[in-house]
Amino acid sequence: MIQTIRHTGGGTFEATMTNGEIRKVGESLSGMIRYTYFENYVLPPADWSVEHMDLLRDYHQKISRQILEDRKPVYMERKLASIIS
Repeated sequence: MIQTIRHTGGGTFEATMTNGEIRKVGESLSGMIRYTYFENYVLPPADWSVEHMDLLRDYHQKISRQILEDRKPVYMERKLASIIS
């Protein structure tokens, strides 16, 4: 299981596992980090790190809020259209 994720520089991230093993992080997880913490999807500074559970919590909060905000007008438009029809 992943414990900590660290940016090693140049867009490369590595994960420290709970057993101490270090593994390279793929594009999905690095994209998740950039989306969650950095405006305009920029790279974090070298040696920036985050605990895996903090990333999951923060990502979930941000994506949930965005989904609710983006879908609310569509839902309201459909509801209004069904009332008017």
